[in-house]
Amino acid sequence: MKGLAKAGEVLVRHEALESARKDFGWELSDILDAFKELQLKHFYKTENSHFVPDLAIDYYKAYRLKGEDVYTHFYIDKETNVLLVDSFKKI
Repeated sequence: MKGLAKAGEVLVRHEALESARKDFGWELSDILDAFKELQLKHFYKTENSHFVPDLAIDYYKAYRLKGEDVYTHFYIDKETNVLLVDSFKKI
């Protein structure tokens, strides 16, 4: 996940970008910077997608990440090797 964020191989869904703007005043570059700082201690859970069979979605809760309390969930598309961010908002 961090490697993809560093390489810019990330797609942030419109809703996730809008909630990051509303909750933190962040833009795409801020979200990418935050992903580079996520650590295993921020991991919350993995859950299977309700829409796509065999798709695991990772959930993270990070307190004081870049000064904010962040909740995000994402997955890596196995076909394109792109990090897809579904949600990025305040805890």
